[in-house]
Amino acid sequence: MQFPGRRTHARAHDAGAGAWRTRSSAAPRRSADALLSTDASVARRRGTVASALGRTGHARHRVARPRGGAAVITGVLLSLALQTVTPTLSAQLAAIVARAERLGVRVGVQVEVGGPKGAVWGHRQREGFVPASNMKLFTGALALSELGKDWQFETRFLLHKRDGAPVLRVVTGGDPCLSASLGRGDVMADLAAALLKRDVRALGGCYLDAPAWTGPTRPATWPADQLQRSYAAATGPFVLEEGCVDVTLSTAGRKDGPCTVRVLPEGSGYTIRGKVVITRSRRQGMRPVVAIDRERVRLSGKYWSGAADARYRLAVHDPRQVFGQSLCHRLTAAGVVGARLVTAKPAGDGEAVLIWRSPLQYSMERLLVESSNFHAEQLLRVVAMKSGQPATLEAGRRALEAAFAGLDAGPWKVADGSGLSRGNTVTPLLVVYMLRRALGAPWRRSYFGAFAQSGVSGTLRTRMRNLPGACRAKTGWIRGASALSGTVRTASGNLALFSILMSYAQKRSGLNAQLKRLQDQLVTALHEGC
Repeated sequence: MQFPGRRTHARAHDAGAGAWRTRSSAAPRRSADALLSTDASVARRRGTVASALGRTGHARHRVARPRGGAAVITGVLLSLALQTVTPTLSAQLAAIVARAERLGVRVGVQVEVGGPKGAVWGHRQREGFVPASNMKLFTGALALSELGKDWQFETRFLLHKRDGAPVLRVVTGGDPCLSASLGRGDVMADLAAALLKRDVRALGGCYLDAPAWTGPTRPATWPADQLQRSYAAATGPFVLEEGCVDVTLSTAGRKDGPCTVRVLPEGSGYTIRGKVVITRSRRQGMRPVVAIDRERVRLSGKYWSGAADARYRLAVHDPRQVFGQSLCHRLTAAGVVGARLVTAKPAGDGEAVLIWRSPLQYSMERLLVESSNFHAEQLLRVVAMKSGQPATLEAGRRALEAAFAGLDAGPWKVADGSGLSRGNTVTPLLVVYMLRRALGAPWRRSYFGAFAQSGVSGTLRTRMRNLPGACRAKTGWIRGASALSGTVRTASGNLALFSILMSYAQKRSGLNAQLKRLQDQLVTALHEGC
């Protein structure tokens, strides 16, 4: 992964907490007017994904490219000259940070205002923090840089003729977007239609082809007691519904009896055990139980007759197995006989019956607007696959760690690509450095356009409603860590880049709501004071 701009040299030159500093020019000024528009449609635009970033850095600062792996970010951080600026705003930011630290929270902040020649404010900006979902900022940048602006995930369905019925071979592209429930189309319906159009009504089996996809499906550092949750869904070469079953409960207008239950993907192999009973009592019908194990979706409890349909997403144990079972079920239901999984790879190249493509931009929006952990880890595996490495979580993790290694920005450690692990370490200084360089990248629209917008979209939909669309940022929270990093367009028309990372004792509960308010206050102060 590479960044554009002139060479710069880094110095460990900090002014201490709450100091304002100007910095020397290091990169040509890039217009970000369209990027930072308050038009909410910009964040949802499915723009093109641009090509890799340009290189910076003297040869002596370079980090070696991993053999056969992703390109590495080269270059170093900007030197900083000390100069006090706008003491009123400096005092405001320092006061907000102090309020957080009086709660027993360690706070790191880095702020840059007004482009390459602007001002810098920092507090503990070189200290390491657990970034939570702010880790996705790095994963998204790596994916856009390595996969390229026109990247599309591609799943190929090939027919191999032989004596008797042909064999269907499915070749993975690691597509994380195969989801009918999320409006991404129905790949199985299109496949069945394509086979019937060719008058293929019998198969000699279905072979799932993914030789490079080996190893664990989830990072080993993820919490073992949360793996059934949708946010801990497993990755894999063939994944439907983002590694989940999608369960919908409906009263269908009835006042009693069992709820109607719909499960996607169809033919997943998961059976339904139990039922949820409709009740006229609102108080008794607010907490139905929908759970999952390796083979069953388990239902119990009551559901209020006046409630709208309820939807639950539960992580499956083996996404590849679910894909295979759904494939065979859907083809059989469409009238194609002989659809069963086989283990022998058919000879030859085969003839394409369907090539299913999904744009990277949709995955970026799921990653950054909706904060999907699944998309983060799946993208790392695809990056590894494209570089010629095995499509493993470990290969993807190494590529991400190497991409941002060797920078004079404090500790940097990668345990996963999503931030669900507590083993990640990031500094506010590194986050803002990465955001600044991304603003100069040709794929900046695809990147920043996929950020949540304050008061408008994603995880910021209900935050900073006083600044609708002015802030584009990535939220983050796991127990003991809270984060917010991104951009804010200021009242005077400047662009501020910021990273706020917070750390506190894991045993404390209920604190994150207060911390989010303090984060929002800090961003609002930047908006109004710059």
